[in-house]
Amino acid sequence: MSTITVTEARAALAEILERVTAGEEVTLTRHGEPVAVVVRPEYRKQGIGRELMRGAEAVLRRRGATEIIIGSMWPANPYLFGLYGGSNSPGILASEPDATPFLKPLGYS
Repeated sequence: MSTITVTEARAALAEILERVTAGEEVTLTRHGEPVAVVVRPEYRKQGIGRELMRGAEAVLRRRGATEIIIGSMWPANPYLFGLYGGSNSPGILASEPDATPFLKPLGYS
């Protein structure tokens, strides 16, 4: 497993995808905290994502978060507001088949 910052990942996406295709797990960090883990699809459904979510929740609680919003929603993501001129996309897309079965057991609605 290797770790790379989001800034570094922007410039090295092709390399990251090659490494993941070769079987490596790559963790992306922002300000020293993991924000994404890129893994091959066959590594899904082994509890890794649940463990990562619990770790992320713990970090957010330590930082004072009292509510966690999954997905992009104004004002949590003003980027979409500016990009789409007022679009609001709360939660996750229904077209993402793996998201709901993953998030519901974790207590998200």
